[in-house]
Amino acid sequence: MKSPLPKWQHATLSLCLLVVVVTGLYFTLLQPALTARKNYQERIDDLSLQLDRYRNTESEILKLQDEIEQLMLVDPDNDGFLEEKSPALVAADLQRQLKSLIESNGGDLVSTNVITDPENELFPKVTIKVHMKAEMQTMVTVFYKLAVNKPFLFTSDILIQQRHMVSRRQQPDAGKLEVRFDVTGYINQSDL
Repeated sequence: MKSPLPKWQHATLSLCLLVVVVTGLYFTLLQPALTARKNYQERIDDLSLQLDRYRNTESEILKLQDEIEQLMLVDPDNDGFLEEKSPALVAADLQRQLKSLIESNGGDLVSTNVITDPENELFPKVTIKVHMKAEMQTMVTVFYKLAVNKPFLFTSDILIQQRHMVSRRQQPDAGKLEVRFDVTGYINQSDL
């Protein structure tokens, strides 16, 4: 049977029909498969990154567990804690040490007050409120010695004031600073 269309129109129509069929096949079969493959590859890459992170985390956990085991085997060094077990004894000893430290470096200890916390903590703390008069160099020396001290003592709430002279006569405290601060030490009661 002979087509009523001229040959060139028939070829163009056939070519258009072929393009429509190939495009339809692409969008119905090939394109979803390529999209799924791309999604699967992205998911594989994400899971690979997560797996690498988990492996790194697992190795870190193993290292930390080894360190913990090694530290548990070693007898802990209690040099950082105050020696006595009773907060009252610790406070008295700490007051004596502070008085000796301040006066041996040329300062004047005005007063000390003890503040204790409840004893139900694993590491109860004893805090001494200190008020002293000292020159700048003495103050620096006292704070330095407290900072490098063993057992560890922590200073806080530091207030430094300079006394104003009321008269021109030299007073014995002239040039000295009023220094108030707290010193805190901890008692290790973990082995009780």
